[in-house]
Amino acid sequence: MDARTVLRTDAVFGEAAPQPAAIRALAAQHIGPLLGPGRAVVTQGYIGATEDGLTTTLGRGGSDYSAALFGAALGAAEVQIWTDVEGVLTCDPRIVPEALPIPELSFAEAAELAAFGAKVLHPATIQPAVEARIPVTVRHTQKPQGRFTTISAEVRSGRSITALASRGPVTVLTVSSSRMLAQSGFLARLFEVFGRRGVSVDLVATAEVSVSLTVEADVPLKALLEDLSAFAKVEMHEGRAIIAAVGERLKSTPGLGAQLLSSLGDINVEMISMGANEINLSLVVRQEQAAEALRRLHRVLVGGAP
Repeated sequence: MDARTVLRTDAVFGEAAPQPAAIRALAAQHIGPLLGPGRAVVTQGYIGATEDGLTTTLGRGGSDYSAALFGAALGAAEVQIWTDVEGVLTCDPRIVPEALPIPELSFAEAAELAAFGAKVLHPATIQPAVEARIPVTVRHTQKPQGRFTTISAEVRSGRSITALASRGPVTVLTVSSSRMLAQSGFLARLFEVFGRRGVSVDLVATAEVSVSLTVEADVPLKALLEDLSAFAKVEMHEGRAIIAAVGERLKSTPGLGAQLLSSLGDINVEMISMGANEINLSLVVRQEQAAEALRRLHRVLVGGAP
């Protein structure tokens, strides 16, 4: 079946936004009647169509995204993603060969890992399943009977650290102004610049007269610096990487932060941010030190983090 028959999107070509209500109605009409015991429908990922029938694409992670959209539309019992690893691992195995598969992940943990660099999943991939409360399993195509990861809204791993992820290069901007002190509206003015330029901010750390934040390396830095320099001093540090330690008991585990930082030894941490959901502790280091930082942190994770 041509996926464009069902996967309705807007007309933003290359990064189209699905229209869930329309997809549900079209799936019930075109796919539902074809399903039954011993019957399957084979379709494509990554592509959709506008109401006028123009072909669109979903962008990065679009094929897995399609699977989650179809699964949510049909009320599936499970969405399976088949890839080249046995589930989601505790770290990137290309950097940390001893990385282990994680049997179960909460949706929140999976989303954090995906957002901060885990290659198996993209955050948008699992979102339709999150909303429909459908479990997602990640499996190895060459090892169908092997280990896999189940991601579910009902799962609570209970671990202090479940996995590590890394993304880079990123750029750190530190915006300073004495006018921040006891003045309302400064942050609103600051983030208005990023909103107007269409730039997403990953991490934020604040002090009395400065704000440090990270952005992707390919954002329009020159334009950003010109806008920000109109009302503040800006320092820029390129070639950095974000390392995220993700786990459900990060905040409630005494001494864990000290254990992580001490394990890094001579690797300097330039910025620290604890996510608002309390399951992500992110550190910024130089890009060339990121791999070694991951290896050292992983030894803590596997070797006895509570």
